Amino acid sequence: MSRKTLSPRLIAGIGLTALVGTGMSTGAAMATPTDPIQLAGCDFGRQLSTYNFADYDAYTQRVLDRSTGGFRDQFQRSSIVRRNQAEATHSSSEALSVECSTDTSDAAHAQVIVSVDDTTRSDATFGLPTSEHRVMRVYLDNVGGQWLTERVDPMSN
Repeated sequence: MSRKTLSPRLIAGIGLTALVGTGMSTGAAMATPTDPIQLAGCDFGRQLSTYNFADYDAYTQRVLDRSTGGFRDQFQRSSIVRRNQAEATHSSSEALSVECSTDTSDAAHAQVIVSVDDTTRSDATFGLPTSEHRVMRVYLDNVGGQWLTERVDPMSN
């Protein structure tokens, strides 16, 4: 399996996409998965999509705690830019529903399709919520028995 990481520009784009928000259809939350790979993928999707400008450093730490390798490094490097943008625009986001399905897996690596419906608020939306639906392929590595995100590829909806 090819192991690529996101460019810093693309990782910032994922964060900014979460900050700006566009239209989506809301859906009901599915039952919590029991598979450890799906649990990790869904948890990562929820944490990546839930932040508040007033406590952005806690958001960054939650995502870093669930990450490894290139994704973790790039997310950490872009954290100041994303925090400054969130604070300047008074942005927040909340995951409303997260759905996951395992695409491929073995003992060391897995790919999970993560679908997130979230709502964002910012100065650009005059504080009113806007909804977004995002789908991403999350690449997980088993690090010491814990599934951590190594790469994220946005997918078309």
